[in-house]
Amino acid sequence: MKKNFLNNKEFIFIDFDGTIKQSDDVKAKAFIKIFENKINDTQKKRIANHHYENLGVSRFVKIPLYLKWSGIKQTKKNTVKYSRLFSKIVINRVCSSKWVLGAKKFIKLNQNKKIILITATPNKEIIKILKKLKIYDYFYKIYGSPIIKSEIVKNFLNFYNSSQKNYIYIGNSLSDYYAAEVNKIFYINIGKLKNLKKKYIFIKNFKTLNDLKT
Repeated sequence: MKKNFLNNKEFIFIDFDGTIKQSDDVKAKAFIKIFENKINDTQKKRIANHHYENLGVSRFVKIPLYLKWSGIKQTKKNTVKYSRLFSKIVINRVCSSKWVLGAKKFIKLNQNKKIILITATPNKEIIKILKKLKIYDYFYKIYGSPIIKSEIVKNFLNFYNSSQKNYIYIGNSLSDYYAAEVNKIFYINIGKLKNLKKKYIFIKNFKTLNDLKT
């Protein structure tokens, strides 16, 4: 009889936006909102498309680029200013966004494992969100921006000196995929990734995750 593939996993790396919460759209709208008085409809679409094509990339990378597209000086001061505006908009909206189906239950049911959250959201902000959602205590470790996801995974492998077979990574973006791929960890993606040559496992939501067997 085939067993649930999670039985032999000790560590679960997991992304947040688009993986636990359906918040990618929330953030696309927030990026447009903070620049709406400076951009036209074409530029709005350009920003939204870029965001969706670069899920998992920090706002501190995106905002300087969007400043340029909006005709605003790319200074550190402006990056901080617009990042704060963005943060004010998204915290409550992210909390109010829908859960990815089965995500909350999945986190609760796997409390016996070490669940490591890796997200492009700034550390202080993601902690606020997790506490508002009352799931903060379910995570073994929490890593927010600025981070390099692949480095976090690599450091865990080195620190615990355990086999890659003990790990799994669940995400929804190329940055998640690459973090798992370079560290040779079993990867599952929520939804399909475009233009990716190498194979990976994708699921619609966490309810379908239960169908995976070893």
